[in-house]
Amino acid sequence: MNVEQVLIHGEMDRHVPVELSKDYYKSAVEKGENVKIVILPDIDHFKIIEPTSSAWTSVINSI
Repeated sequence: MNVEQVLIHGEMDRHVPVELSKDYYKSAVEKGENVKIVILPDIDHFKIIEPTSSAWTSVINSI
């Protein structure tokens, strides 16, 4: 099954290392999956889900 996947990760995330998303992305691409990755510079773990943060526009635009 080919499901579109969008990985969004803050580069400054101290809770979940950005390398996890990068590794997943590489593996998925090698398998022919429909995946894209968005790495947000200077964004930490919780800013991605905060609608008032500068990251929120990037989250909305990526879907």
